[in-house]
Amino acid sequence: MMKIGVAADNHLISEHFGQSNALYIYELNNDDLSYQLDIKQVKPHQEGSFPDMIIKENIDVIICGGLGMKAKHKFDDKNIQVIAGAHGDIQTIFNLFLRDELKSTDQFCTGHHH
Repeated sequence: MMKIGVAADNHLISEHFGQSNALYIYELNNDDLSYQLDIKQVKPHQEGSFPDMIIKENIDVIICGGLGMKAKHKFDDKNIQVIAGAHGDIQTIFNLFLRDELKSTDQFCTGHHH
């Protein structure tokens, strides 16, 4: 069993990780690629709260748009694979992941841009 988290904003991949309003959690059965989906609401941005939620949910892979280096390092420390730079429809992106066609751009934010 593998858990894949997708940072979401209004049913799309969140362009800014820290402003995500939901976490889509796919529990993937590796034997037959069947999965269950659970959607959790995310509390308004409080530094560290969303990464901590992902760690608490025992996510193995997080898929997102933009992501800051602080969160990236936190996930690296917990051996959570990060696929950054994704954008578009969540189900389409998840299907790319299932086919092993989703690659990280490895472009991470270095500061806050408001």
